[in-house]
Amino acid sequence: MEIRPFRAADLAEAMALLRDAFQREDSDPAFNEWDLARRLPGDPGYLPQLCLVAQEGGRTVGYIALTRAQVGESQGLALAPLAVAGEYRNQGTGSALVEESLQRAKALGEPWVAVLGGDYYARFGFEPAGPQGITVSENAFENQHLHILFFDPASRPKGRLVYCRSFYNGEGGLL
Repeated sequence: MEIRPFRAADLAEAMALLRDAFQREDSDPAFNEWDLARRLPGDPGYLPQLCLVAQEGGRTVGYIALTRAQVGESQGLALAPLAVAGEYRNQGTGSALVEESLQRAKALGEPWVAVLGGDYYARFGFEPAGPQGITVSENAFENQHLHILFFDPASRPKGRLVYCRSFYNGEGGLL
């Protein structure tokens, strides 16, 4: 398996992976995780060196993006979305993408990475953000699932996590 930066030619396969992973009956047809892959490259918060794909035999089997985010005055990163092709799940593809993206972020000197996700991310060093004084919304369920990884122990911001603009719909709602 090869992990490399996302290219425009990867878009259709990346969108298909994300659609397979995130589409639900109540999914918004215009504002969703799979369309995020199309919107991100035009966003000022997009970091091309931190949007990666996993490829196997020339086929995109995984996608991950780390983009600019802010908590209070502190700039860091947000991990989202992450998706892996069904037949590659539970085989280490997602872990390899997360580990590679975190290594690259740390090498760039980023102070922290936040993710809205489950306990899966604890294996990479993420911890619940709530006890750190960090929230993502007024929604208790979302706040309960917000995690953060600090690369710089001195950088422990407090406040609300704000993603780059592609993560918000026209009314300011979070994806």
